Amino acid sequence: VIPFWKKSIKDNYPLKLTDPKMNRLMFSKKESAELIYNAYKHALELDKSFILSNIMKNVNLAELANIMSSKVEIVGLRPGEKLNETLISNREIPYTRIKDNLIFLFKDIQPKEYNLDKEHSSITAENMTKHELKQLMK
Repeated sequence: VIPFWKKSIKDNYPLKLTDPKMNRLMFSKKESAELIYNAYKHALELDKSFILSNIMKNVNLAELANIMSSKVEIVGLRPGEKLNETLISNREIPYTRIKDNLIFLFKDIQPKEYNLDKEHSSITAENMTKHELKQLMK
């Protein structure tokens, strides 16, 4: 959404926001590159397949939009669109293994002491600070 909104600002259009209560999990470009590197590194070390993600922070899109511009237009939810997102559901928790800020999702159940303690979603995640939001926009 950030590149789309930056283009809207450049073209002097209001930022289109579906709902002020909309939340999304986000992380920076640097964190994205680090995740790719970590996936590669761990793929070489592990003998089983996995899905890898970071523990991300929540961003309220209205807050982000209002930091970026004073011109925000609420356009309404599209069919099927959700206000919040879930990256790791309660059903998937037994298959997770946490290492530092990484969430591994394996095919097999993992020892409980290494699992996430709750679903990872925009509802349960820590919120980004205004400073972090400004850094995210760079």
